[in-house]
Amino acid sequence: MTEDGPPVLVYLTISDPEMARKMKNWEEAQLSKDEVVIAVKVFDCYMVDEIALKKNDILREKIGKAKAPGFYTFHKGERLFKADGMPKSSAIFTCLKKTVSKVYKAKLDTLVGKVRKIELQVQKNDDRVTLLKQKMTRMKESDKGRKKVLAEIDSILAKNKVLKDEVTGLLDLEKAKREAAEKKAKKTARR
Repeated sequence: MTEDGPPVLVYLTISDPEMARKMKNWEEAQLSKDEVVIAVKVFDCYMVDEIALKKNDILREKIGKAKAPGFYTFHKGERLFKADGMPKSSAIFTCLKKTVSKVYKAKLDTLVGKVRKIELQVQKNDDRVTLLKQKMTRMKESDKGRKKVLAEIDSILAKNKVLKDEVTGLLDLEKAKREAAEKKAKKTARR
C-alpha cells in the first residue's frame, strides 16, 4: 500500500469450496449494482483470499479482525473504512463513499450519477450503431444512402470516444486533486 496515489480497496474473499455457491450468489446479487461497479473504478483494487491473508502479517495487521467476504479501504498505508461479513451493496457503497469523501473531499454519489448518465448515452449510441450496421447489411453496394449511413456511424463512434474520455476524466480523482493543488499554489504565489 503506497503512500501516494488513489485509495486502495481490498476485497477479502473466501475460496473454500464449500462456500463457493453461496459466495457466487452473494457476489452476483451485491457486486453487480451499478453504483458499486462504477465506484470501484476510483480505487486501486486488490482481491485477497482469506487463506493468503493469514500468511501476510502486514496486511492482516492493517485489516485487523477480518470477516470475509469484506471490503477494506486504505489510503497512505492506513485502513480507513470497512464493510465486511457478506455486506449488502449499500454498505459497500457507503464504505467507498466515506473513503472518497475523506481522501478527495468529493461526493461519490454525484460522481456515480454523472458517470451513469454518460454510460447510458454511450449505450444508446451503441444501440443506434447496431441498428445502422444492420441497415447496412440490407443495403446494396450501389445504394446512395450507404455513404450517409457510414457517416452517421463514424459520427456516433466519435461522440462515444469523447463521452468515454469524459468518464475517464471524471473517475481520475487523483488528477483533479493535483490540478486543484496546482491552482491553489498559483493563486497563493500571486498574492
